[in-house]
Amino acid sequence: MATVAYRCVCGEAISLDAEHGGQCPECDRHYAPTALQDSVAQTMSLAEIGSDSSEATDFEVQPQDDWVGRELEHYRIIERLGHGGMGQVYRALDQSLQRYVAVKVIRTGKSSVEDTKQLRRLFQEATAQARVNHPNIAHIYYVGRDSESPFLAMELVDGRTLAEEIESKPMEFGRTVNLAIQIADALNHAIEYDIVHGDIKPNNILVTRKGVIKLADFGLARRMSEQRADDPTGGTPRYLAPEVSAGDSPNAISDMYSLGVTLFQLTFGRLPYTFSTATIQGLMQTHRESAIEFPDVWPADLPLRWRDILSK
Repeated sequence: MATVAYRCVCGEAISLDAEHGGQCPECDRHYAPTALQDSVAQTMSLAEIGSDSSEATDFEVQPQDDWVGRELEHYRIIERLGHGGMGQVYRALDQSLQRYVAVKVIRTGKSSVEDTKQLRRLFQEATAQARVNHPNIAHIYYVGRDSESPFLAMELVDGRTLAEEIESKPMEFGRTVNLAIQIADALNHAIEYDIVHGDIKPNNILVTRKGVIKLADFGLARRMSEQRADDPTGGTPRYLAPEVSAGDSPNAISDMYSLGVTLFQLTFGRLPYTFSTATIQGLMQTHRESAIEFPDVWPADLPLRWRDILSK
């Protein structure tokens, strides 16, 4: 089984085994085997994706509810909704307009240089997402910084992420097509506004209770015509187009690759490749070299043309 070096939250380097997990020799903190899988399901920078897998990497544990009960400017934090590599997302009350919103609070404090990058990335995300006004893209309301913590307030979607919707089970084909049309329309609209998303995956796609898609998390988004050398580049290894992991700039085609992986997962309840390794480099090599693993017998309830679309 694959063993990967990680860094515990106490700072000690540890080894995680894909089958048994691992334990920190310094603080005795135990990491379950699922921690290794969860780590490669997170958005990563290109530097992390391209790094030697033998080097220790920061490991994110579920953060505490630091902001619950507190206020960020005119937003009162109610409860935590989720977390990711950049920070935490909360349900909050906009006290100026008396409405509930989602507030993303960005994690800072590593260094002044890193804080500056995180703040620029936050404003880039807010600008990109606000610029692409579309019914299938979550609306951005406000961006600010309070007590050295940058944050943005956005539309609170009454529903779940697409990852929660599928939970490793195939989705009914008609519904898959309906959701695919909405996602593709949102991405097409974004490209018309010169914006590429850069991190398409089920966790970044929200579904309302009425079945309306809301594309969110434009943290890696960028304007195609104004790409800079220090623009954040990366993605989620299980969904990332191989050319982006190799250093090419993300574009409409790489977004469609990630969408294709997502649609395959909706259709069959699994990813299109068997990842025989838990290392980041191994995952990306699988994307580059492996053939798509379609069912040996094509399901009778799926049009054969759908196979052609997923292959493309």
